[in-house]
Amino acid sequence: MRRAPNAGANGFGFRIFVVPVAPPLTEVNISTSLGASQLNNDALPEWIDNTTLVFTNIDSTVTFNSRTIWTMKSDGSNRKQVTLPAGYRYSDVYPFLDSSGNQKIIISAEKIGAICTT
Repeated sequence: MRRAPNAGANGFGFRIFVVPVAPPLTEVNISTSLGASQLNNDALPEWIDNTTLVFTNIDSTVTFNSRTIWTMKSDGSNRKQVTLPAGYRYSDVYPFLDSSGNQKIIISAEKIGAICTT
């Protein structure tokens, strides 16, 4: 993942790139623009397995920077939004395998409208 021109706020935003481990080492931008906004950023990519990424997309045009969770193949195809409960702001995504070898994802979230306490 790196900053790329014309992808987010101030003309720069984060995009996911894939680079082969063998020559030619040509990077491929596998992020896609969502909607008309130029203020979308793909962020926090994590490999689920050898061919699939899980990541968040941040829309900076929405109050509190709306994040959605996505999966995508390593060539940029098959991009799918992960359905999550409404009423929360989502942030970090951590994929892992449980003790039985099943794929799981931990997602941090904050309830919209909740007062933050310590």
